[in-house]
Amino acid sequence: MDTPSSPASLSDAFPLLRPALSSRLVSDQTFARLRSLARHLAPLWWGGFEIDLEPRSSRDAAGGRVDLHQGATGPAEAPTLFDAPIARLSASDFRVWERLRQLSRIWVDSTSSLHRAIARLGLEFDLTGPPEQIPPPAVFWSFTETGVGAVAGPERFTFTTRILDILHESSPSPAAAEGLQVCRAALPEGAAIVHAGTMTSRPGWVLRLNLWGLEPATINPFLNACGSAALAPPLASALAFLDGVIDNAVLALDFCGTGVSVNGLECLPRQRPEGGLEWPPLLESLGDLGCCDEAARAGLLAWPGQVDPGSTSGRWPVPLMIASLLRGPREFSLLRRRLNHIKLSVQPEGSLGCKAYLEFYHTWGRSLSE
Repeated sequence: MDTPSSPASLSDAFPLLRPALSSRLVSDQTFARLRSLARHLAPLWWGGFEIDLEPRSSRDAAGGRVDLHQGATGPAEAPTLFDAPIARLSASDFRVWERLRQLSRIWVDSTSSLHRAIARLGLEFDLTGPPEQIPPPAVFWSFTETGVGAVAGPERFTFTTRILDILHESSPSPAAAEGLQVCRAALPEGAAIVHAGTMTSRPGWVLRLNLWGLEPATINPFLNACGSAALAPPLASALAFLDGVIDNAVLALDFCGTGVSVNGLECLPRQRPEGGLEWPPLLESLGDLGCCDEAARAGLLAWPGQVDPGSTSGRWPVPLMIASLLRGPREFSLLRRRLNHIKLSVQPEGSLGCKAYLEFYHTWGRSLSE
């Protein structure tokens, strides 16, 4: 149990999040493991949960298959993000974190082109080892979209290659390098990398590109040009079935030693005319596809919302209480929750798989009363 004297960490937010997080999505045992990991992570308040939506009967007894995400929303937060777990790392994992810290130092450097090009850096932790172990994370980055430092589509490939050179000791295989070069040349006008990442825990050079702006009819010709197989039938059928309820699908590609392969499709629901996202029709359609049962749908729809110090009996994180003292008298601290996206993939046995990405982040509210 955390005490008032415990060092501040991401885990301080967990009691504030648990009431909105259904046990169908994250069991008590898995939540405890996630919080144990979060105790070793920085007191930064942008994060989330990556949750496999398989029926509980096909999941492990602990209700596992949940990953923890945490990130930095700008270069100023990067040193805090990457320094937090250093004391608990093995020698091999320490080398991984040293490369992550090197990327952090370059991002912080205002003279570096990466300083303005990268908008956010996120880490993804798998619950694969004992609770006290900090696994090497996957690292994802997004690019500045507008204003000073905005990165045009083709330049995102250049910056991605540079980041990979920092994070990996090895070079890409000839198949992966050729696939990346062909992908850049074949990407249709209007399509671009929305975010990219690499898995530091895996041996060798691994890159994931998430590509936005591909129309469904252009996906298979593009994949063929990249040297990848076409969308597997379960993914192609799901994309056609969801056509009326999704706004767009982001194509996730993996580049590794064997070349290029499809990792999945990230889906967002359509926008409401009055604003906001139409999640219920998308989740109901996923239920029709057999990959999001009624309890999971209810849990996902219960997640969006917010909590503030006046609406919870839980202890508010101390760093946020201190920060509140430096704000105006009408401003108050908020933790907001939202559904980020759904990811469809093909399971090893050939069936359709589905993951939900739940996000939380800190922001400031403003009282309307004097």
